[in-house]
Amino acid sequence: NRRGILLGRKSFGKGSVQTVISLNDGSAIALTTALYYTPSGVNIHKQGIEPDIEVELPKLSEKDREEITKSIEEDEKHFRAISNSSKTAEIGTGTSIASDSIKDPASGTFKPSGLVEPPDSLAKGSLQNYVVSRFDTQLQRSVDILKSADTFMKLLGK
Repeated sequence: NRRGILLGRKSFGKGSVQTVISLNDGSAIALTTALYYTPSGVNIHKQGIEPDIEVELPKLSEKDREEITKSIEEDEKHFRAISNSSKTAEIGTGTSIASDSIKDPASGTFKPSGLVEPPDSLAKGSLQNYVVSRFDTQLQRSVDILKSADTFMKLLGK
C-alpha cells in the first residue's frame, strides 16, 4: 500500500502454506492450504517483493566471520552475566542512534557489538540506544534514510 519504504533485497517469494497428508499406503500428498497476499491483494508466490531501495549484504572474509563469532560470544557472555547478577543494568537513556555502551555496576562499561540484542529485562524503564554494527549494511542504510527524512522535514517546516 506504499505506506513505507522497503529496503534490502528481493524476497524469496514463498507465498503458500502446504499441509502434508499421509496416506494409508505410506505415501503422502502435499496440499496447498493457504496463500500469502500483500495488503493490496498481490500474491507474492514465486515472485517475491522488490524493495524500493536495493541494499546488498556485505561479502564477509574469514577474518570478518571470526570477528563476528567472537563479538557474539562476548556479547552473550556479558548479557548473561548481567542478567544473572542481582544488580540492575542500566542501558543508555538517549534517543539517538549511536554506539552507546551498557553500564554494568559489577564490571564497569561494556561496548556491545550490535550483533546481539540485549535482553528486554536489561532495558526495563529506560530508552535504549541502538548499536549499528558495521556488518549490518541494511540497518546502516535505514538509519541514513531516517536521518535524511528528519533533516528534510525540518527544512519543510521552515
